Amino acid sequence: MTTRFATGRIRVPLKPGAPRLKAILRSDYQLPSIPGRVNYLASIEDWSVLGNDRAGNCETVRAFNDEHVVTLKLGQPVAYPPDMSLVWELYKTQNPGFDPNGSSDTNGPGSSHDNGMQTQLLLEYLREHGMPGSGRKVAGWATVNLTDEAEVDAALAIFGRLWLDVVVCGAQQTQFANGQPWDYDPTSPQEGGHAILGGGYAPEADESMDAETWAAVVKLTDSFREKQCEQALVVVWEDELDSPAFLEGVDAAAAREAFAHLTGGTFPGTPDAA
Repeated sequence: MTTRFATGRIRVPLKPGAPRLKAILRSDYQLPSIPGRVNYLASIEDWSVLGNDRAGNCETVRAFNDEHVVTLKLGQPVAYPPDMSLVWELYKTQNPGFDPNGSSDTNGPGSSHDNGMQTQLLLEYLREHGMPGSGRKVAGWATVNLTDEAEVDAALAIFGRLWLDVVVCGAQQTQFANGQPWDYDPTSPQEGGHAILGGGYAPEADESMDAETWAAVVKLTDSFREKQCEQALVVVWEDELDSPAFLEGVDAAAAREAFAHLTGGTFPGTPDAA
């Protein structure tokens, strides 16, 4: 029997006020020369489903996967896969009664205590408290317009990944099981919101983006992106602020002002780029 994976993102839009990536890019930023397809996730082979095959914790999975990508990119490896107690600790910040060892009739996976998570609330938690285990904090985030190919390319070139908030239908379960690209099927019923990590693109191909979900990398068609991606954003961790890619692509002063306005607090400043 084909495994049916869980989703779990609560479909609530981000609060107004998040800066758009395009507004904080350096005016003189030039995309690096790239081949026809770039997949920043391809070198990672140890993805873990982290419980999202039975519980609606896709948001926590994406956060730990993102931390994995960032730390490898910066040469600062973090333990991955993490101790599952840390995954559930983060999930319980929005589902305090959840017990991964419980049943669907009590407080376990599939129960009334397994309610998924909101992207906005998770980001706010990570900004204030940091990741369980490492303490790594989010500095800020910016939205990305998926219909603006130049903006998408810049986001992936600078940050190497995107947080994609999507809607999963029954068709995606079948496509995933068959190793096929995720494609829009207007006849397929919706199953719920889902949090995945985009990490590659192919401007000239029908399958225009690569993304990680359920411990595998899948291709997303343009039609899927257009019909089933509800929002996209880049998440900036504090230890990325001085990375060469960030400083080369982002106007540090504009980012500092935008993120400080977004968070309502003092932004962990970076030196202004020359």
